[in-house]
Amino acid sequence: MATSRTSHEKACMSFPGIDGVKVCVAGDAGSGNVMSISYILPGFTGIACSSCDRGKNSKNLDGDAKRVFDAIDAFLNHKLLPDLSMLDLEKMAAAFKTPFSRKVIDALLKTRAGQTITYKELATQAGSPGAARAVGNVMRSNPFPIIIPCHRVISPKGLGGYSGDVRGTSLQIKQKLLDIEASMT
Repeated sequence: MATSRTSHEKACMSFPGIDGVKVCVAGDAGSGNVMSISYILPGFTGIACSSCDRGKNSKNLDGDAKRVFDAIDAFLNHKLLPDLSMLDLEKMAAAFKTPFSRKVIDALLKTRAGQTITYKELATQAGSPGAARAVGNVMRSNPFPIIIPCHRVISPKGLGGYSGDVRGTSLQIKQKLLDIEASMT
């Protein structure tokens, strides 16, 4: 019995203002749906990214994946806030499988651009006071950063973490995303 495999296309762009960081959008080659948004950080060798060498080029993406790539580019260049409607709702539901994670994302999506919320506040709004650490786990596993604005979730003592990192380049990315949103609101 033959198994069906999804073919993915990927396009990357430089993250303005942070040397060596790339933002990549992976899309399904057949449907054009967004599969993931990810970062490639400097110093992480062994990560093959043939699309990174081509510069900002979304020609190999189609449909929503191309629109998301272009929207992220516009956002990073202070031109347009990202629009959640570009993500396939089924793909989002598949990414956030548990009722808790869906409640957390629903509560997060009620925040406005330029607004921050603590992990504890988000846990409370999601109906689970005391689950701040679990909220952090949901944010860390977000396959659609920037579009699903996990960068808005902070610690009461500072930025907290971003994409599972609590120092270094990831926090620079988080701060830059917050600064871009603040400049556009």
